[in-house]
Amino acid sequence: MEREARAAAPPPVSRWRIEASADVSGTLQALQAAGDAAGIELAGLRATQSKTPGKQTFLISGTGTPTALCDFVTAIEQRDVLLIVESGRVLPSTANAVAFELGIAAPYAFTPEVR
Repeated sequence: MEREARAAAPPPVSRWRIEASADVSGTLQALQAAGDAAGIELAGLRATQSKTPGKQTFLISGTGTPTALCDFVTAIEQRDVLLIVESGRVLPSTANAVAFELGIAAPYAFTPEVR
């Protein structure tokens, strides 16, 4: 009986939404704002070419305290538009800071072209 109740339940609603198309400038602005708010110093922020349809990728590099970097990653996770940290590298920079490089993916709705 309990198994039947679980099977009939609707799927959970996602707290994230996926953009209808790639929003490169909007995502770059949001990442810059999140970095500024977290107190990290961005050395590089750029869109990169993805070979996967329906996914725009970004490469971010910079420095900051470990707490500031954690705040930045948290801000990415808390956006209402889905962003995924696909890769990351953190290295010591100074006595109080770390250098980082993050690969971010922004999925979007992709409809294959029908010919």
